[in-house]
Amino acid sequence: MSEKVDIFMDCGMKRTEAKVLIYLFHHTFAFSRDLEHKMDLRQPEVSQVMSTFVKRKWIKMKAIKKESKGRPAIQYSLAVDKKKIISELKEDIDSKLKKLYNILNKLDGLEV
Repeated sequence: MSEKVDIFMDCGMKRTEAKVLIYLFHHTFAFSRDLEHKMDLRQPEVSQVMSTFVKRKWIKMKAIKKESKGRPAIQYSLAVDKKKIISELKEDIDSKLKKLYNILNKLDGLEV
């Protein structure tokens, strides 16, 4: 899994985001507790990652009411296909490359 995490980090993701995304690629759904224990993360880290993924519309959340009292558990699952996520990451990298090429061209034309 380390190699996959490294590849996603090379795309600009944080380590925690990469770990959670890979987990969701291989599991139909996950609860926050699953991710905390299996990915060795703290609850705030899981919440931060999920917030990022919700903004990107990559995951969906579903409240599962418990039989006992208390807050419902939140179930996370992918909202889009894995290929769509990878495609978006490629687009992000392509956009960054275009910006860097523009900077290089400006430097070439710069008179000092």
